[in-house]
Amino acid sequence: MDEPSRIAYILLEREETALAKLDVMEQQRQFDRIVVMCAHAELEEGKSGAVIRLQKLAQRIVKFKISEFQSCGESRDRKDSVALEQRERTASATERKRGA
Repeated sequence: MDEPSRIAYILLEREETALAKLDVMEQQRQFDRIVVMCAHAELEEGKSGAVIRLQKLAQRIVKFKISEFQSCGESRDRKDSVALEQRERTASATERKRGA
């Protein structure tokens, strides 16, 4: 079975021209989604060859330098981790209230 990042690569490559034609606001929204997709691919699959190819394609489309792209992914990872911790704390507090 194909890794999800391979499928994402194929689909992203297919839509590269369409992304370039979007207005600036929509293009930025889609670029943000691409960065998140790449960050999640790395979290799920590690630094596999397919993930690296996906990241390189995304860097070319988004026109980020490698260091900028990586820092965006790391920033998104930190935000996701904080959000997950907050959800877990809220869930445990809710459970404590139910048990009390």
